[in-house]
Amino acid sequence: MGSMRTSVAIVAVALVVAINLMQDRRSYTREPYNPEPMSQAYREAQSRGVPPPVRNIGVYRTADGAVVHPIYGNDALSQGYPPLYCYSPAFGYRLEKFPIKDLHPGPVRDLQDGHFNAKNPACYVYPKENNCSPGDHFREDQAEAMENFVSYRPFAFKISAAQKAANALTLFGIAASVIVVLAALGFALWSRTSRGRRRRADGST
Repeated sequence: MGSMRTSVAIVAVALVVAINLMQDRRSYTREPYNPEPMSQAYREAQSRGVPPPVRNIGVYRTADGAVVHPIYGNDALSQGYPPLYCYSPAFGYRLEKFPIKDLHPGPVRDLQDGHFNAKNPACYVYPKENNCSPGDHFREDQAEAMENFVSYRPFAFKISAAQKAANALTLFGIAASVIVVLAALGFALWSRTSRGRRRRADGST
């Protein structure tokens, strides 16, 4: 039985190696995307301590005005110009589930129907608690939160009761872990000290 398990394991490892060796990896060498602009933007953000604030929603167009989605589309975010169709697989590979609503190219501070030209991320995660729907924008009365968001600063929003419970459980787990570690260290020190005392007592008799 043991020899059979060993044989199966060897065959499985050989298959994994063979499958990986047979993969066509030429696409990695032909990849047309150049990451250097983003790498440079990252280095600049590190030197400044903060990335450039978001100023305008942009869009890529051809010479005749048609909207396009280039492979480097998300790069504009590093310059403060997030693309209107910023790729995220959470909204589908073709952004078919992206609730664009009236998001449009232009300044994020544009006001339209009582809201800014910037989506409130809290509405995607906690819509009920923040009295909004997924894809809703920052309202005019949320100007401070919007300014903080586009400047990469934290802003206040409400979270669900389940998230509050999860946060409390996490803190409890951290505290319990610290207590257990300290107790284990204390017990180990006490045990070592007790053994030393017993050895000294045995040696004195």
